[in-house]
Amino acid sequence: MNSTTNKPPRLDAEALEDGDTFSLAMDRVLLRDEEHRRLSKHVMKVQRKLAKHCTGKTWAIFLRVEQITNHRDGHAIEVLVRWAFLEGVRCGREGRDR
Repeated sequence: MNSTTNKPPRLDAEALEDGDTFSLAMDRVLLRDEEHRRLSKHVMKVQRKLAKHCTGKTWAIFLRVEQITNHRDGHAIEVLVRWAFLEGVRCGREGRDR
C-alpha cells in the first residue's frame, strides 16, 4: 500500500461538510487498519461458505439484510465521528499534525 496516496485527508469542518471527502477519509483510515483488513477477509470467507448452503432466494435475502445493516452501521459511524469532532472543537482542541 502506498502510504502517500492512501493517506487520509485532514478531518476538519470543511471535510465534515463534504460527504465525498468525509467518506474518502473514512475509507482511507479503514484501509490503513490491519485489523479491519483482516476482519474483512474473514467476513468474505464465511460469506462464501454460507452461500454454498443457501438457495438463490435465501442468499438474496441475506445480502439485503447485510446491505441494510451496513448502511445503518455506516450511518452510525458517521454520526459518531461528526459528534466527536464537534466535541473536540467545542473543548478547544485542535487537530493533530500528521
